[in-house]
Amino acid sequence: MRHRYILALVLLLMIIGPLRAQQKDEPRPSITVIGTSEVQAVPDLVDLQVGLETRGKELKATFSEHETRLKQILDLLRRSGIEDRDVQTSHMDIQPVYEQRPYPEGSGMNLSHYEVRNSIGLTLHEPPKYDELLSTLLQAGANRVFGVTFRNSRQRQYRDQAREMALTAAREKATFMAEKLGQHIGKVLIIEEEEVPMYPSASNIALSMPVGAPESGESSLALGQITFRARIKVSFELK
Repeated sequence: MRHRYILALVLLLMIIGPLRAQQKDEPRPSITVIGTSEVQAVPDLVDLQVGLETRGKELKATFSEHETRLKQILDLLRRSGIEDRDVQTSHMDIQPVYEQRPYPEGSGMNLSHYEVRNSIGLTLHEPPKYDELLSTLLQAGANRVFGVTFRNSRQRQYRDQAREMALTAAREKATFMAEKLGQHIGKVLIIEEEEVPMYPSASNIALSMPVGAPESGESSLALGQITFRARIKVSFELK
């Protein structure tokens, strides 16, 4: 009798075990939605990258002229209220430029001139003064504008605000859809954030003027607004 009982128990476990495993492997009823949001903010910082290039036949004279013009630009920035911590100069690049000898002088290269270059990066904390500052820099001798980037000093705050709004939108969407099907949502199963760019994250321009051109410039860039976007996928349990 005892052996029959043990055999019956073994057979029962053999039947219940696979059933429990099958139930465990069954997907949990869920609903997946995507919440999106946008938060706009006016830029309060402008990153400007300008360059200075000087050309000349004699290396020493060209280098000296370049240093003089660079000092004038840095002095101008200080007078304009730009703090030293917001200004950074790149290393100086000195390069000889050669040109092909004209026929019939034969093959070979002639030294045309020397070029001395470096760039200046600066951060402007008063965006409305951007146009005036750029024009003044060009008049002071800067002859390259490599890029302009508009930023907001509270970028993290606006990103988090956009995320919060996207999560709220996802929950509202899931709740509405579940209720229309006679159910309601439970706990969160999965949260995934999809990377989306800010707009405009930067206004990148490359302005190149010949050395010796009229030292004037006028900006046509508008600050506009920066849009912080969030896109979050959320899966909720269905009950």
